[in-house]
Amino acid sequence: MDKPSSWSFASLEDRDSPVRALVVEDHQLSAEALAAILHLETDADVACALNTDGLHEQLEGARDDVVGLDTRLPAPVSWEYITGLRKKLDGAKVMLLLDEPRAAF
Repeated sequence: MDKPSSWSFASLEDRDSPVRALVVEDHQLSAEALAAILHLETDADVACALNTDGLHEQLEGARDDVVGLDTRLPAPVSWEYITGLRKKLDGAKVMLLLDEPRAAF
């Protein structure tokens, strides 16, 4: 298993193209609020998906640098799912959005 690493949007600032981020959250208001904050704070291009189907549709059309993934989506999000997603993202960072005081992963 990969060791978690420290990372920030600042590590991508010297690029010619804008940072691309995807927020995957099943509550539309929360997804849009997170996307707006990310855009305002980092000037990233941010898209939203409301479920894992939307996540995979978004991944078909673009290469994201960062994916913020809600772990309590209607479709199960297991450690195996996250591991497979990281492989598919080919180097993009995955941030887990948890609503629990301790990680279940």
